[in-house]
Amino acid sequence: MDTSQPTAGLALCREGEVVVELSWHSPRNQSAELLPSLEFLLARAGKALADIGLVMVARGPGGFNGLRVGLATAKGLALGLGVPLVGVSTLEAMAFPFRGTGLALCAILPAGRGQLAAALFRASPRGGRRRRGEHLTTPQDLAPRLPRRTLICGHPPADVLEALGHPPVAPPLGPAVGVAALGWERFRQGKVDSPSRLRPLYLRLPSITPPKPVPEVTP
Repeated sequence: MDTSQPTAGLALCREGEVVVELSWHSPRNQSAELLPSLEFLLARAGKALADIGLVMVARGPGGFNGLRVGLATAKGLALGLGVPLVGVSTLEAMAFPFRGTGLALCAILPAGRGQLAAALFRASPRGGRRRRGEHLTTPQDLAPRLPRRTLICGHPPADVLEALGHPPVAPPLGPAVGVAALGWERFRQGKVDSPSRLRPLYLRLPSITPPKPVPEVTP
């Protein structure tokens, strides 16, 4: 599951291969929509919760509330069903399906305040080797760091592509597709997460407004 982005996604997979996938625009309502969407997806596939043997979830970077909902739901499912849990970087999951292109990869998500969440991966036939992990940057700072032959994936705004010199852009995929593939690979390598220790990946702490003081009431 991936609730780190405004477009949320769920996928049921068998050994990393997606069997059925669902994505929908959900910028603020993941807490109300995630479990009903999971029930719909299971019913569509003729499956039940008891059939789930592994839970894989995007751990960020991404929206603060969406990440909290996704990780809380994933942990609850893993604990309730007694199955393993695997957390996956959102940016790495975005780049994963394109790692066989032989091009350097740059996964991008808008991060607000004129910044981007980005991660760079080295050009390789097998891919997956990090050049630089998840970090906050700007288009102006990122552009000179990109290798000449770089494939952009994720959700880069049009003005960002212009600032980066219009590099090639990978076709969008369902948000949960890369989570499923990379999560299964991690699981096969024995890299599972403890529900009590898995934390969301925030590149910036959320902006929380302090509560206003309550005025004293004179009797």
